[in-house]
Amino acid sequence: MASCKHNLPPQPTSFVGRETEIAEIISLLSNQYCRLVTLVGPGGVGKTRMALKVADALVQTSVVQESFPYADGIFFVPLQSVSSAAQIVPTILGALDWVYDEGKNPKAALVDYLRDKRLLLILDNVEHLVAAAPLLQELLHGAPQIKLLVTSRVVLNLAEEWLFHVAGMSLLPIEGDNRIGSADAVELFRQRAQRVRHDFSLIEEQSDVVRICQFVEGMPLAIELAAAWLRHLSCAEIAAEIQHSLEILQSDQLGIPDRHRTMRAVFDHSWRLLSQAERDLCKELSVFHGGFLRPAAEEIAGATISLLSALVDKSLLRVSVTGRYAIHELQRQYGAERLAASPAQEQAVRDRHSAYYLRLIAQPVQSYLGDSNKQLVEAIEAESSNIFAAWYWAVDQRRIADLHMATEGLYWFAWLSTYHEECEKALRYAVDMLHSAQPSDEQRITYAHALAMHGIMNIWLGHNQKANEELLESVALLRNLPDAQRELANAVGGLGWSAYAGAEIEKAKALLHEAIELDQATKQFELQAWIYSLLGDVAKQQGAYEECKQWSQRALAFGRTIGDQRTIAHALCELGWLATNQGDYGAARGYLEESLLTARSHKLTAFWGMALAGLGQLALMTGDLETASSYLEQRLEVARFYGKQPKSVANSLSILAQVRSAQGDYTLAASLCQQAAALLAETHQERPIELLLSMGKLKLYIENFAGAQLMYEECLTLSRQSGDRPGIAQSHLGLGLAALGQDDGVNASCHLLEALREGLAIGFAPILLDSIAAVAEFLATDGDLAYAAQLAALAKDHTAGTAETQRRAHKVLMQAMQEPSAKTFALTTARTASSKLEAVAKKLVAELSRPAGVTAQPVVPYAAALLSEPLSERERQVLRLVAAGKSNRQIGSELYLALGTVKAHLNHIFQKLDVQNRAQAVVQAMDLNLL
Repeated sequence: MASCKHNLPPQPTSFVGRETEIAEIISLLSNQYCRLVTLVGPGGVGKTRMALKVADALVQTSVVQESFPYADGIFFVPLQSVSSAAQIVPTILGALDWVYDEGKNPKAALVDYLRDKRLLLILDNVEHLVAAAPLLQELLHGAPQIKLLVTSRVVLNLAEEWLFHVAGMSLLPIEGDNRIGSADAVELFRQRAQRVRHDFSLIEEQSDVVRICQFVEGMPLAIELAAAWLRHLSCAEIAAEIQHSLEILQSDQLGIPDRHRTMRAVFDHSWRLLSQAERDLCKELSVFHGGFLRPAAEEIAGATISLLSALVDKSLLRVSVTGRYAIHELQRQYGAERLAASPAQEQAVRDRHSAYYLRLIAQPVQSYLGDSNKQLVEAIEAESSNIFAAWYWAVDQRRIADLHMATEGLYWFAWLSTYHEECEKALRYAVDMLHSAQPSDEQRITYAHALAMHGIMNIWLGHNQKANEELLESVALLRNLPDAQRELANAVGGLGWSAYAGAEIEKAKALLHEAIELDQATKQFELQAWIYSLLGDVAKQQGAYEECKQWSQRALAFGRTIGDQRTIAHALCELGWLATNQGDYGAARGYLEESLLTARSHKLTAFWGMALAGLGQLALMTGDLETASSYLEQRLEVARFYGKQPKSVANSLSILAQVRSAQGDYTLAASLCQQAAALLAETHQERPIELLLSMGKLKLYIENFAGAQLMYEECLTLSRQSGDRPGIAQSHLGLGLAALGQDDGVNASCHLLEALREGLAIGFAPILLDSIAAVAEFLATDGDLAYAAQLAALAKDHTAGTAETQRRAHKVLMQAMQEPSAKTFALTTARTASSKLEAVAKKLVAELSRPAGVTAQPVVPYAAALLSEPLSERERQVLRLVAAGKSNRQIGSELYLALGTVKAHLNHIFQKLDVQNRAQAVVQAMDLNLL
């Protein structure tokens, strides 16, 4: 069939995107029960072009459809220039190109003409003619086969009306395309930009184009007006101008309708459609940023549900299914200009807005750290734009009481959310603005409190020098101010934390203990619990791991008593770290999994990352590489998204590199290390111990022993400077293995000796076992396969051994199996069953400490020290004969002892050696060099 009749006007520019919306509107029109569709939305959002695109698609469809629903035509009726309802019918008749009998009533003639017609009428720009809505009902009732597609800024409020809300163009890439340039809004800007600048390229200016599209919320008219300025300005300049004022969103090009020549004209037209009460409300709602809920609008702007509903119906507000209202940013800017014209009104409404939202964030510390903190943070996140606007207004207006009330809340919100940079900037602004004017004690306390909170934030953002300066000033001020004990407690605790971060351990301990007393006096128990955690960290820094455990257990118990989830999550992480390094992997997993659950449940992202790192490291140590990879990839994601700290991301990359090395993917491991190093270099930070250890291990894997030596030497220096004793032990171990790989037995022996000494000093079983396995490799290289096999068997079978230790120990055992004397191999490996780890490590220290060329002597005093009671000479004689395979009767004959006496001696030997039978006694005696 031929194309249907239509009067669609030609369009001067291409239509971009909106495929989904077009299809949805066509689907609505195809519904037999839907006869009136209103495309409703603010001015400039593209309603007219969308209606014309729908019509064009239907016209194209008519060519291939046997039974087209609009066989009598599709007609476009522009009504923007129609000033009264009386002119609507003649305008429709004109669009239909039908001449009626002038003696007949026009409306009756139109209804009579349409009665048997199958057509679609597109009524464009009806918002100023809403009073004529009953006419549309008459047309629908009198002509049952026609359908209406209406564009309007205002809802018609007819029973027959099906609403289709038109929003801005998409800012997201199209499905299956990762390029941001494929987003509808960005593509529209690109096409319009190339009309005025043929050499325009998204590649060079994409980020600024995205900013423009985001700021105008994808509004097509605003995008086109902005793009036209490329004749004179860059995209960056256009974006800056839009944020400053609506003035730039205008065009002097010929052929543009006056109503679309400026965004101000668009908004002026909507403004004229409002009542005075609606205008007043629009002005006052402009103080909201990022939307609002009805209770806030009621308290701040005196909004009623009827007024809010009216503004929604007139496309000046949007309301979500959750009940949150939103204003288009350009419309908000227009309202703000109107509000600024009434200074007294603006001052009053902004004061109410500031007080309302600062009250929202000024929650007790318990609310931020208790069971319901996740809900609180989510509520604050939803209002973050309003809260920051309220904060800056309060600072500028010197609303001291409101600022003091909200300062701690802003800090805790930063700590629990991803808004680190925004909160830091807000606190810094308050500090800078309040610094110069402190005429009263209240202002001085507020300034010092904000200074302390900003200083504490700087600690965990990695700016400790600046933090220390701020906290010193804050403490000095608060010590001399009355009624500032609560604020002083915060500042002193923060200064103690800063001293710990700066490795001033004794100073840190003194300040933290003072902070505990202040917290107890001011009943700030959450802060007291956190100080317990910090004291545990201080003890760990000093290598006092038992003290660290005690403080962590105390923090955990106190945190549970007061419901402080932050302290609980942190203490569990610390206890998990201790258990891991002491080789108690089952307990470690329990602590870390509970910490992860707590952190996730309560939005404690800092400890979420810590727990994931701990679980990943634990899985790596126990050889579950797939699980390790999963945990550490999650940790990396958390560090990148939540942490915003290069060091945290770099540490995540470096631990993940160890997993890739263990998996044999050395190329990827090297890439991860390089990424971590580059990230730290960009921010002028030194490479941390974890990264150096990862790089050293990778070089050992690929047998680049000279490169490994350099990494471990740098790691050793850094570990000594920071007092990291596990780092010192692992550095010596790595240096020993690197020397071994370079056939440098002297240095290998020296470094392995130091690794053992450090391992014994800190009491970490995995490090001791790793060192013992390394000594086994050294002995095997030196030819002492029997002794090497004995040590390797201990390292391989011990419950605290890591997968890496077991791998290296197994290699030594396989080498020992090649020794001609299989009997010797079997005996030496069997002897390790009852060996005591610490005793073996001490024995190796003694042997490696012996000067070269000195022959080993029986270590009788050493063995005796290991026994609860030493063996007598007669018992040693009996034991030697047992080892020679003699029976009790043969022993009695050789030593001239009665059979009962021999049995008595054996019982004493079994008790002293803590064994059950003759075979075990021989093995234990050989292990202790008693034979």
